[in-house]
Amino acid sequence: MICSAVVAPTASADDVYFSVGLNPWATIGLTVDDFAKTRIEYTRGGRVLASSVSGSSPYAFYNELRLGALVSGDVLNLYRNGSFSGAFTYTGPPSIGADACAGRTSFTVTGDEGARIEDAGSYFADVPGSRGEARFTNGNPATITLARPLSSGETVYAETVRSSAWNEGSKVFVHSYGVKTIGACAAPEVPAEPQPPVTTPTPTPEASPDSRRPDAGREFQQAIGRTGAQLGAFTPAKLARKGKLTLAVDVPAAGTTKLRLTTKAKGRTVVLGSGTAVSRSGQTTKVTLKLTADARALLKRSKRLKVTLKGTFIGGGRTTTQTTSVTLKR
Repeated sequence: MICSAVVAPTASADDVYFSVGLNPWATIGLTVDDFAKTRIEYTRGGRVLASSVSGSSPYAFYNELRLGALVSGDVLNLYRNGSFSGAFTYTGPPSIGADACAGRTSFTVTGDEGARIEDAGSYFADVPGSRGEARFTNGNPATITLARPLSSGETVYAETVRSSAWNEGSKVFVHSYGVKTIGACAAPEVPAEPQPPVTTPTPTPEASPDSRRPDAGREFQQAIGRTGAQLGAFTPAKLARKGKLTLAVDVPAAGTTKLRLTTKAKGRTVVLGSGTAVSRSGQTTKVTLKLTADARALLKRSKRLKVTLKGTFIGGGRTTTQTTSVTLKR
């Protein structure tokens, strides 16, 4: 389940993410509201499968684990500054209904009790920019309505969020993300004839190679969300004094990563800075953005400024672009 789309940490609560995509691995993530030292453990049947300490990553308030699979009943434990803060049991990804099939323009999604849809839609895994518009209801189950009919081989996704609390009472939002590859709709049931009908078993088609390819677009979308979260550590004045800004990006493969930071001022888009970096493999890459003189002047006189980070990844013959927004505050 998760993620983040990409959801930047809120100013008043932590976020826990469970994400299962088309990739051959799953992600468990944690974003904390403060800069506390955190350790997360992922357990199955009381046995620790993996653990991570926040100080080992380039993100001061982000902690992440990757596993081959998540199983319903697994437990995520959080330790903050050495003390146990609480645990969450994984109950599986959002349930995407059988009505999500080729030719349909809507489908249903069911989440955990108390959960609501945070994001949903459809896309083609190998076609950058193919993500379509979607509207969804607030109920549980929720109805997702698309702007166009679904096609075989397309991917639908859903992310739910519910509010909970740690042991000490502080709020935490639990996000769950899941996907489904679209196939043909099931044939309608035919009333039984008086005599037993003769049926021929239909072989299950083998999954196409394309459906097993890693979802680089979704990986980069999550990476840009985590990169944007780093901006939350800066006030406008602090960023203006730096002159340049270095951000870490988890790129999905070898390629070129471009970052562009902008804001709106007097009805026009102002470029605050941009930068490019080349990576030889999927890894954490650092991109340095040089701030313009006009950008620094705007930052110095701003008490609160909403900025947009646009990331473009070019690799493997494909180009993927994602954006995320963060508000800088004094």
